[in-house]
Amino acid sequence: MAMTVDAERMLRRVVTDVFGRNIDVELSTDAGKYPLHRARITSTDGRPTDVVLGIGSTRISAWISELDVGYVEIEEDGDEDELESSLRTSAKILHAFTHGEGRVEYRPTLFRRRPRPIFVVDVDGLEYQLGRRTARIGPSSSQSN
Repeated sequence: MAMTVDAERMLRRVVTDVFGRNIDVELSTDAGKYPLHRARITSTDGRPTDVVLGIGSTRISAWISELDVGYVEIEEDGDEDELESSLRTSAKILHAFTHGEGRVEYRPTLFRRRPRPIFVVDVDGLEYQLGRRTARIGPSSSQSN
């Protein structure tokens, strides 16, 4: 049987650890069959932004509203340490975006004339590519072989 995780408490702790205290954040909870706790960060260090970090019993989500990109990660066993590690990584990705790190690439799509943005950033030795409907995680392209 999986252990109950205090997701809201974990979310508060990770947001404070990664972003510090000089932020504006709105906390909310979607009740229902699969509750989701969210932190919407609207400014960091006095700079406006709009990023959302979420945690449920087995999933983590990160969303960059400005680019309309993000990703969801499922932790099937709901292990508290793994959830916190994934949440912390997601927070680092959002922190990187809010502080001008990483890069935005525009890739063509099959059906639209306008290319779609992809946010690409290296975090903890891995490269994360966040798109609107897809995300990729792989070895960092900045690591030398």
